[in-house]
Amino acid sequence: MGKYFFLITMLLLACSKSTWEHVYIPSKYDEYDIASMQYQNLNNNSRINLEIVKSGTDLFCYIYFKNISENHFNNSLQLTISDEKDSKVFKLLADQRCKKIKLTDDCFSYLLKKLKHSSEVKIKLVDVETIINSADFELNFQALYKRSLKNYTKSHVSLELF
Repeated sequence: MGKYFFLITMLLLACSKSTWEHVYIPSKYDEYDIASMQYQNLNNNSRINLEIVKSGTDLFCYIYFKNISENHFNNSLQLTISDEKDSKVFKLLADQRCKKIKLTDDCFSYLLKKLKHSSEVKIKLVDVETIINSADFELNFQALYKRSLKNYTKSHVSLELF
């Protein structure tokens, strides 16, 4: 049943004009499989991109950025997530060389809540912003979750290189 759900979901995603791109990297061992979904902003001038990564049972979110002035890189960057109802500001650590930020658990939870319950979510990092159309987010998020979900009990180590 799970195999057919995934195939049907992927077929529906392929037929629709989704702005989410899925990547799956299988490995020899199921617990090291990686799946991700990346928001492809239709605005070519966007300097912010979003990626949600599932590795084993771990879920991470990264924001990739371009062309943010060097004088903004003190110790942290200000990230604002908003929708039509409200907004919230987060202070996140960033490395200018990497051009990416890993969202904290609190920030990622807030972003997921907004993507699931709002039609559009605005992400503003310092002085650049992007608007995410979240109409098809839930379907894509479920496909990401189902694709990489494996039942295993082995523990593993997460390693992140910068």
